Amino acid sequence: MTTVNFGVDTLGIMVPTDKCRFLDRCPFKVGGSYIAGSKDSPRPDLYTTKDSLKTHDGDYASFKTPNCKVSIGQDKGGLKTGNRSNLYATLDAGAFAPNNLEPLSASGLIRVLRLIEKELETYGCFVPDLTCAKIFRLDLTLNHKLQQPFAHYMPAMRAEGIRPRRSKDDYGDTGFWFDSGNKTKSWEIAMYDKFVQLTKQAKMGKVPPPPEHLKNLLRCEIRALTVRNVKRFFGVSNVQELQAIAPDWLTIHQQLINKEVFRHKPNLNLPASSTDLLFDLEALVASSWEGEKRNSYPNFERMAGRHYLLNAHGLPQMKTFVEQHFCDHSNPSSIRTLRTYLKELENTNLSLTLSTPTPSGASLSELYKEIRLALIGS
Repeated sequence: MTTVNFGVDTLGIMVPTDKCRFLDRCPFKVGGSYIAGSKDSPRPDLYTTKDSLKTHDGDYASFKTPNCKVSIGQDKGGLKTGNRSNLYATLDAGAFAPNNLEPLSASGLIRVLRLIEKELETYGCFVPDLTCAKIFRLDLTLNHKLQQPFAHYMPAMRAEGIRPRRSKDDYGDTGFWFDSGNKTKSWEIAMYDKFVQLTKQAKMGKVPPPPEHLKNLLRCEIRALTVRNVKRFFGVSNVQELQAIAPDWLTIHQQLINKEVFRHKPNLNLPASSTDLLFDLEALVASSWEGEKRNSYPNFERMAGRHYLLNAHGLPQMKTFVEQHFCDHSNPSSIRTLRTYLKELENTNLSLTLSTPTPSGASLSELYKEIRLALIGS
């Protein structure tokens, strides 16, 4: 397993509007609609004498360039500076890389910021040095080539008590999603199969079909979504500080994953080896299901992952296992539920590509050690 690349995926920066200069042709919208009849001719009273945008409760001004999203609004992200307004710019590394794949290095980030400065000027928006801008959002991203699809490692992580706080429809059972657990979602961690995501996006026409060499590529993103969490997670406030700690980006990323996902667990509790389906169930029950209903197939599937089960054991064995362990054949309702389980298994099995490699007999213990090494280096 090797780290393919690592760096900044998304960067959100802000600059006080009284440090900026806006020409009349600047195509701002307010409250979702253009202020004037023409987007090229905003209303004269859009700005104060200090070139600071007049905003009202709930109003914002925004426009998009080819490479970033720009908005102006009241202070946010935990800053307490009265009614001062800021210009907010958000850029995604995917705009500068094929297949929305490669994050930005420290030097690449500075190069992109210079590009954004010139780009904004063409829209009539003149900003100060963006490398001095304050950061209100920062995503650090790891791309790591695994030996198997990430879905094969998920059961071992669940068996060790790793609990994603919620699921993300885009990732389904091929990814984990964690967040701060509150309504504002001040931070997020996403780890998922990048090849699966790109394949889905390619079917919708959003990106070209991903090349075969991207199979088994794990994507792990740490997203600090507020000024406070940018400082708490990464210890920086602006782009210059972020660039200064570039040699430590990967170490910081690993430490955060260890803290927020692995919870500093030094050793796994699973027995050394087994690939037997029933043993996998008992291992999951023993390590993670204390007090839970053991005869619930949805609980077992949620823990183990349908893709993993089908790839590891095949559809016929899975159907037999479900019929034997999760159905009361004397109960008509249980039989109907069983049919639903079997149909779901058949549909998922049909969607799996024939070229997807199987776990090759790897035990949960081995899989856990591999994914832990990939994510936190130990």
